[in-house]
Amino acid sequence: MNGNHFGARWWRFDFHAHTPASYDHGKGPQQNVLKRMSPREWLLTFMRAKIDCVAITDHNVADWIDPLRAALSALQDELPADFRPLHLFPAIEISLYGNVHLLAIFDPQLNGSHVTRFLGAAGLHGSDPKSAQQCSEKSLLDISRLINEHGGIAIPAHVDKNNGVFRTAHQASPPTLAELSNVHAIEVVDRSFPETGSLRSTLGSKPAVLGSDSHHASGADGQRFPGSHFTWLKMGTPSIEGLRLALIDGHPLSIRRSDESEEDPNSHPTTFIKRLHLVAAKYAGNGRRLEVNFSPWLTSIIGGRGAGKSTLVEMIRLCLRREDELPKRLKDHFRKFSSVPTSRSAPGALTERTEIGILLEKGAVEYRILWDMKGKLEAISRRASGQWVPEVGEVRDRFDVRIFSQRQILEMATDCQAILYMIDDNTTFDSNALRTSRTNSNRGFFAYAVRSESSGATLDSELESREYLQNWTSRSIS
Repeated sequence: MNGNHFGARWWRFDFHAHTPASYDHGKGPQQNVLKRMSPREWLLTFMRAKIDCVAITDHNVADWIDPLRAALSALQDELPADFRPLHLFPAIEISLYGNVHLLAIFDPQLNGSHVTRFLGAAGLHGSDPKSAQQCSEKSLLDISRLINEHGGIAIPAHVDKNNGVFRTAHQASPPTLAELSNVHAIEVVDRSFPETGSLRSTLGSKPAVLGSDSHHASGADGQRFPGSHFTWLKMGTPSIEGLRLALIDGHPLSIRRSDESEEDPNSHPTTFIKRLHLVAAKYAGNGRRLEVNFSPWLTSIIGGRGAGKSTLVEMIRLCLRREDELPKRLKDHFRKFSSVPTSRSAPGALTERTEIGILLEKGAVEYRILWDMKGKLEAISRRASGQWVPEVGEVRDRFDVRIFSQRQILEMATDCQAILYMIDDNTTFDSNALRTSRTNSNRGFFAYAVRSESSGATLDSELESREYLQNWTSRSIS
């Protein structure tokens, strides 16, 4: 599936990932070897896992943020076999008083020095900043407010596990709603926490996100690793504002955890319109080419009366040669729309020079469909090796697209048979074959009934007759 689509899409976002800069990275018998991993290899592990965005959340240090940015730039120039786009979010996992862990995520445009300045403002200092004992003496409320002041997003880490704000042994009581006022989300390991009760009311509408908290490159010995846990996040282009808006929208509009479903939310129809362009219509595209991009999921065109919303729909209908689908009472209206006005006040939305073009994707192949008044343009072309190659066939037959204007829907509402006409005309539903199968089933049933009557055998009940007919129909259709 081509992910280069217009509008917002879903991104695999790992909110919590560690590098060898963390004191506990690679913890276990092979720690000395794992801590020698290079920034390049660290990035490739996330690329191989098909992660789109990752927050670099080392414990109380920002040492690897800039080296990772440099390594990513080199990979973008080199484009090795495992390369795929990856968006890095500078971040930190900061330890608070009582050894409570809090994630602070910042704008991808910022570098490691910005995070280092934040750590200084948070009061993290000492001879060994990489020590497990290093922590800020400021409260959750103060640090989350400080994160906001530095343009970041505050997310309490693994709240339901060790060092989480709801599970730490040093926490006398769970945080209050006021203490969480500057928090944008919470990282929850067990997605059932908390479903009900006082904790749920304390959390309010805070969305529960998921990160890998990976300290290893693979899942050896049951460890979490890149791609094992992440959150689907809906954004346009990954940014701190896109992240903030997605967290405000929450679940399920803009947030889906990887432990909820293995389904890819970016799945879309195999055929969809990507772009429409208009040149030299009476109003639209007059003087400058008009282009309208479409999302493969949903595109909403909003405007007042006369803004041109219906014009776009009818231009698509004209280009795709679907005017015959209109109800009889609307065909005259469309004929007037698709004509060249003979005077300033005469109806008609076109000129002699009007060109309509549609970029359409079908089965991961891009097609260009063109329409002009004189029929001189190539109707169908296919993109191949960066070039447009002419294709044969009729547009209407090659591309099964349904178009319904507001006026058309209102007209269809007055005809109780409209939906049946649509089903009969659907190329993916062979109504003729079904009619033939039904006819054959009826004939078989009556032939059996006649044979049974002549031999003295009868179907004892109406229920038995229906069961026979159903079985016969099933065999005939299959």
